[in-house]
Amino acid sequence: MVETLDLRSVGITLSVCGFALTVVLWAARRDAEDIAGLDLWVASAVTMSAGLGLSALLGWVPDWATRMLGNALLSTAPVLVWQGARAFHGKPASYWPAIAVALWILAAGIATIYVWPSAKGRIITASFTMAIGCAVAGNEFLRAGGRHLRLGARFGGVTLIAFAIMMTIRGIDACLRPESELTTALTPTMVNVATYLLGSVVLLSAIAGMVMSVTATRAAQIRELAYRDLQTSVLSRRGLYAQLPQWLDRFRSGATVIVLDANGFKRVNDMLGHETGDRILQALASSCVQSLPADALVARFGGDEFVALTPVRGDIEANLVALANEFRNQCAVILGDTSAPLPTVAIGRAPLNGKTAHDFAAGLREADTAMYAQKVRQRAQS
Repeated sequence: MVETLDLRSVGITLSVCGFALTVVLWAARRDAEDIAGLDLWVASAVTMSAGLGLSALLGWVPDWATRMLGNALLSTAPVLVWQGARAFHGKPASYWPAIAVALWILAAGIATIYVWPSAKGRIITASFTMAIGCAVAGNEFLRAGGRHLRLGARFGGVTLIAFAIMMTIRGIDACLRPESELTTALTPTMVNVATYLLGSVVLLSAIAGMVMSVTATRAAQIRELAYRDLQTSVLSRRGLYAQLPQWLDRFRSGATVIVLDANGFKRVNDMLGHETGDRILQALASSCVQSLPADALVARFGGDEFVALTPVRGDIEANLVALANEFRNQCAVILGDTSAPLPTVAIGRAPLNGKTAHDFAAGLREADTAMYAQKVRQRAQS
């Protein structure tokens, strides 16, 4: 006796697995409330799992629950994935496209079950609707920016597009067959087995891809916090060294190491307090960001000392003069008519001869020596 594949057991088992992954996604959402699109993704995971479960219960529950509600949930799920991915990528998103698809499938279900009974019409409508939804969702998934998101995007996006192809084949197969040959979704035909097995992979992979994307984004946010100086918002020393290899590899033609130190910072800090001192540090960081090229790295190395790496481009000397003037102007606004001395900035720079950490250390020492020499000259003049 040859045993056939029990699609009902497969569907129920994978529906339960889908709900388990949904719990993981919901837990990730609780720990990352500032990441857009998570509510839509949780909704898509729930509808996907529920739709597969209802479809697997064909014959055990009323037809309207499986053929209408089950199809509506399964067709809505990829639209929710699509909208969630749009929100995740910073684009406008809402529930309305999913609601429109759900109403369309429900209306088609009523028409093909109760008004003009037609298994062919029902299968064709559901198959092509899901195919379009999965294709659009998979394409949006794959548009994820940032290296940390690529694995999750591919994990979910590729399987969604593969399922879109499978549902297109299922729809075409239904178009070519006479009404009398169309079977229920649980009959173990080649098309049904392929649809169910690939659909289960899509269910688990799409939800897993969402979880991976959220986890990767949260990890990137944590790294960003670790690599940023909280007072000035520029890179910390650790952040500079973390980005240094990639930056040096990008600017192979050479770069300039700049060391900056705020003269008079300690006196302002002592006279007017730490809050004003923090504003002076923020002014120096802001002056660096405004005056240096956009692809320069700016970091606070500690205290009132900053380090910058800038590519060899334009007139670096003019940029540094503009930086010093901008810092002095911002300090004048901060101090107002107080009696505190107006801070200045001592700047030293050196060429970066190479692209290794050793080359950077050598350039940093040379720039630091030049900065200290200028600091001594400025003190002598004041």
